[in-house]
Amino acid sequence: MEQTNKKIGRLKNKGISDKILRLKPQVVNRPPVFEFEISDDVQTAVGISEKIQSFLLEQGKDKRLSYITALSAEELTVDMISKLHEDPEKKQEGSKVFDIRLFDEGDTVEILIRSIGKQYDPLEYDQSEDDVSKIGVKMVQRIAENITYTYVYKLNIVTIVLSAKSA
Repeated sequence: MEQTNKKIGRLKNKGISDKILRLKPQVVNRPPVFEFEISDDVQTAVGISEKIQSFLLEQGKDKRLSYITALSAEELTVDMISKLHEDPEKKQEGSKVFDIRLFDEGDTVEILIRSIGKQYDPLEYDQSEDDVSKIGVKMVQRIAENITYTYVYKLNIVTIVLSAKSA
């Protein structure tokens, strides 16, 4: 019999992919309020940020939280796309798909960005260098309540938690 953790709960309809990806019950059990897939070109990433902001405003979210959520999703996605295009084997645009999901937790919004490919941690860089390409990532790290990177079975996963307090 599966153990139940009162804080997290049990996995509903735990499928083989959930077991393989070792997804946490709080990810599997809650549907995203916004879900979108984009190809690996920068223009699409910029466009999705506008859709995220509009969606959150329509849902009654604070204007500033809506803006930083959209900006954070764009900055991390663009950074990941840019790194992907540095790989000479992956020069063809539009071939990779990025999955972006938002979860509304009341005063906080969680962004989940996933992409299949070689391991690339956008949060790992030399902080002593003044790398202009990492300005957006640095900004997101400063304003996020929590930001994590995981690489599981060729899946890059970045999770960003933002709150009205951090906005």
